[in-house]
Amino acid sequence: MKYNQTAFISSEMFQCDYAVGRTEDGKFVYVWSTTNVDDIDESMITDPEAFHGAVVGTKEEVIWEIENCVGSFRWM
Repeated sequence: MKYNQTAFISSEMFQCDYAVGRTEDGKFVYVWSTTNVDDIDESMITDPEAFHGAVVGTKEEVIWEIENCVGSFRWM
């Protein structure tokens, strides 16, 4: 699945890249991977891993996922 990145961050600490964007049909996307991913494959959505996965959905779903991920590291 192709998507257009609207924001991209590379974390040296986690050795992972993070991107948000939109698909051609207007869905929102949150992608995390050890490499910059331009094309989301189905396994990233159905079987995400700690350093390679994606969420595709509504703006609210993607925002919740990002807040949940970031929030889990606040108290470390």
